[in-house]
Amino acid sequence: MKIVNEKTDIFFIFFMSFTAFFILFTSCEKDVSQENNMPELRDVSVKMMKQWGSRGEGDGQFIIPNGLAILRNGLVLVVDCRNDRIQKFDRTGEFIEIIKPSINYTGAKPDEFKDKLRWPEGICSDSNGMIWVADTIRNHRAVQINAKGNVIQYIGGDGNSTHGSGEDLGSFLWPHGVAISGEGNLLVVSDTGNNRIQIFRTGHPDTPISHTLDKSRFYLMQVIGEYGKGPGQFSSPAGVLFDRENQIYVADYGNNRVQIFSEDGQFLHEFGKIGGRAGEFYHPYELSLSKEGLLAVSDFGNSRIQVFDKDGDIQFTFGKFGEGPGELKGPTGLAFDKDDNLFVADAFNHRIQVFSFDAHAEGVSIPANKESEESLKRRLNLPTPEFSDIGKHRSLSPAELGQWIAIDVYNDYNVYFPRKEGKAGYWGRGYYDWFPPFNTWSYHPLYRETASRIGAYIALYEITEEQEYQKLAIRGLNYLVSEQPEDGAYRWWASEKPSSEASFYVSGVVGEAFALGFKHFQDKKYLDALRRISDWACAQSTDLTNTNYNSFLNHPLALYYTISGERKYLDKAVKFNLESIPINMDESGAMKDAHNRKTVYHYIIVRGLIRLLSVMPPDHKDYIKIESLTRKMLKNLDGRQRKNGAFVSSPIGAEPSKNPFIVAPVLAYCMAETLLGWETDEEKIDSAISYLVTDTSHHDDKFVMRDYLIYRYQKARDRDTFCREFSKSLKSWRKKLEKTGPFP
Repeated sequence: MKIVNEKTDIFFIFFMSFTAFFILFTSCEKDVSQENNMPELRDVSVKMMKQWGSRGEGDGQFIIPNGLAILRNGLVLVVDCRNDRIQKFDRTGEFIEIIKPSINYTGAKPDEFKDKLRWPEGICSDSNGMIWVADTIRNHRAVQINAKGNVIQYIGGDGNSTHGSGEDLGSFLWPHGVAISGEGNLLVVSDTGNNRIQIFRTGHPDTPISHTLDKSRFYLMQVIGEYGKGPGQFSSPAGVLFDRENQIYVADYGNNRVQIFSEDGQFLHEFGKIGGRAGEFYHPYELSLSKEGLLAVSDFGNSRIQVFDKDGDIQFTFGKFGEGPGELKGPTGLAFDKDDNLFVADAFNHRIQVFSFDAHAEGVSIPANKESEESLKRRLNLPTPEFSDIGKHRSLSPAELGQWIAIDVYNDYNVYFPRKEGKAGYWGRGYYDWFPPFNTWSYHPLYRETASRIGAYIALYEITEEQEYQKLAIRGLNYLVSEQPEDGAYRWWASEKPSSEASFYVSGVVGEAFALGFKHFQDKKYLDALRRISDWACAQSTDLTNTNYNSFLNHPLALYYTISGERKYLDKAVKFNLESIPINMDESGAMKDAHNRKTVYHYIIVRGLIRLLSVMPPDHKDYIKIESLTRKMLKNLDGRQRKNGAFVSSPIGAEPSKNPFIVAPVLAYCMAETLLGWETDEEKIDSAISYLVTDTSHHDDKFVMRDYLIYRYQKARDRDTFCREFSKSLKSWRKKLEKTGPFP
């Protein structure tokens, strides 16, 4: 068998950097019952009247247009999310100007983005022409500007986290939607990351929480919601709007429904469920109300628009996935103009499309009332493993692992897509499988998605000797080589400038994959790609505000050092850690700031330390310092594991998390034993895996189980028997699943 016997060889890099994004996923209620009765739909003529825009940074170009608002004078405002700006057009799409507000930030969280918008999303305007925009990703605030783009005030942005997010009243975590009442005296903000909405009102003698630059003041009046599926609970609330009676409509993105509340926050009604038929949603995103009383909802995951009456009764639908006229790729913002034409932000086609429902309008006829694509039905019916008699004192057998991995690979091919136009080896999560605001990051070459699979497929090849898995790994590696920028650093987007929040993370994950690829296939192009990443990393300054970013670069730097023997790469990794961790760590071994204090980021830092320590010579002058930091943070992580086997997501003082427990940090125990030889409590590992098996709502199984497989292989007393039993089960389950749907 082609099994490498060195202790760290197969395990080498398999702990890929999965955990930084597995917590970004939220569980959806998978009510996929197929009732025979279909709602009676309105016979309507839908015309695509005009479209404008393309991907780019120039005037009239967009990178993921998001929110839309139409002013009383008919001018159209488009939030150009990834270009950090708002663009103004006339009704025909003629470009007028770019708005980039300059914000006089005087709060307690200054950084390079606080004086401007950073990946804004939602937008609205009132009858007086005042505009609110959700400054979503980095700044966690709602900003009020006038029609000229001058800042009036802002709310939020000074919470207790690294960049000013928070769960205290008046603070936000990734606020997506904003809506203002017709009179301009009520403001609602969807506090997406905190799973709630916050309602503000002018003119009340409460303590103001906005930073006021004139006599206008908004006061927090009501907070609605928490994470959950019941009435008044939310899973990543997105778009919001007021109707003429000041009722509040909320697109409950993760729960696949729209909820309606009174202006004082009382729950009134809800409609929708997960699915692809008329009236069902796969992540409703934004809403707009016409003069006629039609409620349009962008059905983001189904790439269509659904139109209801005000009570939530479906009237008609239109649109499908594609790039042609009337076709959509993840519709986001919506706005009706005075003639009830509907403007749609076609996010991943980077354009605006305008539709009319008037049978006499001129334009391209668009088919209405079609069901969603079959691929959605596959995603709603993904299989899950079922094991019996699994307790905290029992490990999964090789046969059970074979079943789990077979299902995992099958699901991979139904949720992730191993392709890119004209290129093989690409994996990218469909944008509909993310929650706001991260759904607007993801329909692009997700290098991290590809890199994170390479270790798993090499492992499967080594254990099973099946050539298919080797080919998948090589295709992925070659794709990553073909996409590497000249400076070596990978971005979220090909045109982006390098930054610690993107390039440190993505380059670190990809660098690990290249190290693994070179180790196993001895292809020099993988080594050259790893060197370019490592050289770029050596030229970067330490990120002192977000410690976990530095930890990602530990992996390519440490691993390239082991291959090249050049000490400068090791020294740079050591410097990253000693400059950022001690000053940000408290006495308990946790990070001081609320963001890095979360368990997932704590684990990322621990993982980077273990990687670094595993390659450091024991006589290195800083070996004891790195070892001390590693043990201290690992001990703190150990204290976060609960009796149920899982780890608490948000300990005291950390940012809130959507899920109370996560499992992936258990891999730190496995990694510490495999790479450092530190003793591991097997019962803790078994109890975590047992929790994962019994709680199928968690999405981190695809990350944990792959690496747990490597750990179990390394620990097997009889590796030949382990490989034989695992391979037999894997093949058997793959054959069963082939009958269910598409499979590699």
